[in-house]
Amino acid sequence: MIKKKKPRENRFGITDFDFWFHYHTINEIKALFEAGASFMKDLGIHWDRVHLPGIFSWNVIEKSRGHYDWTITDALVDISQDYGIHLTPNIWPYAAWDQDAYSKTSDKKLIDLGLGSGAAVPVDSSFPIPKRYGIPNNLESYKNWLAALVERYNGNGIKDMPGLRYPIKYWEIAGGYRAIVPFFFQGTVEEFVRLLEISYVTIKENDPESSIINAGPASLARILEEPELDLNKDQEIVFFDETLKLGSGDYFDILSIMTNGLNKNSSLKLINHYQNLLEKYGCVKPLWISEIASHCNKGDFMGYALPNRSPEEQAANQVKQFTIAFSAGIKMAFYTALGPAKPKGFELLSPLESIGYIDMVSLLDGKGEMRPAYHTFKLMVSLLDNFKNIESLGNKEETDIYRFESDKNSIYVLWSNTNKIITLAGLKAKTAKLINSIPKAENGIVILDSKGQAIFYERTLRIEEGKVSLHLNNIPIFLRIENIRTN
Repeated sequence: MIKKKKPRENRFGITDFDFWFHYHTINEIKALFEAGASFMKDLGIHWDRVHLPGIFSWNVIEKSRGHYDWTITDALVDISQDYGIHLTPNIWPYAAWDQDAYSKTSDKKLIDLGLGSGAAVPVDSSFPIPKRYGIPNNLESYKNWLAALVERYNGNGIKDMPGLRYPIKYWEIAGGYRAIVPFFFQGTVEEFVRLLEISYVTIKENDPESSIINAGPASLARILEEPELDLNKDQEIVFFDETLKLGSGDYFDILSIMTNGLNKNSSLKLINHYQNLLEKYGCVKPLWISEIASHCNKGDFMGYALPNRSPEEQAANQVKQFTIAFSAGIKMAFYTALGPAKPKGFELLSPLESIGYIDMVSLLDGKGEMRPAYHTFKLMVSLLDNFKNIESLGNKEETDIYRFESDKNSIYVLWSNTNKIITLAGLKAKTAKLINSIPKAENGIVILDSKGQAIFYERTLRIEEGKVSLHLNNIPIFLRIENIRTN
């Protein structure tokens, strides 16, 4: 009997965008999966949120009614577990043959998948998500497929995937809804709650130990453009509010939101708004961030023009975004996104195509090379993953100071909007190690050591009378104090 691995308790993950798998051979698909998993292992993370365009899609697995093909999902699960990666898949509850039944009625519209606003996904006849995203027409067929999907990967020894070691215990429903990006749920509030209820009950019947994630609104463009936006008037957040009124809180265990590109104030505003909504309806749920990202260069996000930023600014901003999110009570956060992990020693028949906004935020550039943000993310994970507590000590207009506590050490994350010197007091240690969050570079190229690891500026500071002085600017620094506790 194969021993099943329990899910790891980590704080960091990656949202993976496998835009290319649908027009590659199975050998190429496996090579792409393995390349991505290899990078994730190197980063030190163990969670992959399997997102667009829908590997765990009804349309991929049941291309024709009653015939299940597990080839691609099995390949991803098998390769991921070889690298110690757990999956949190998006369930895409849309099958072309099922959605096409709506063509005989007038209440479900065909969605234009042109995606010209910053998400240039290659769409053709083989795209794994159909062009209509309403509640399934044949709900019994959907439930049968979903039950078979969960049963195959739940790890209970009954009809499991051969060789399954890492059961899937987290399932996200539908990815999002009513977004500017068109391939999310399109329908009424009542239909979405019905879809969530059916999915929740079906999953729990086949794996009571699993957790169901309700994906929140997917579009942040209005908040980016209007930081003072009244969130009570945002149509997507209003949609979520309406689902809670209808009892959707009974049909999910975790709420997942997105904070792509948001600054400190906007991010806290959005997180607090969701927390207040859950409290309003008596829903005590963990809050995750399914997509958190910092961009480099300049471009477009759903019609909103993003300012030009350097790769170093991208790296620095991601540290701020994760730190702020965790300080606001977020339990787990997934970075958007890894990027084009190109297989080594394997020539693809078709090149990986540009995907607009995702290219701007990815840890790997368009050539598959590591950006500074990759190395910074890896450092951040090594220092902060599995923290037990976080406390904000200087969350003011010009200076941010946060202390992460774990069983082994205390890690301070600090930065300031202006150049200034601050003094930390009450430290019960003789020394502390300061680590800059941006890797060393020459002529824009990150400097690597003999083992291929990025080199970060670091030095040991003496702590005298419990105090240490630090020079801060807008580049975050880490201050590590081993095996002690501070006041």
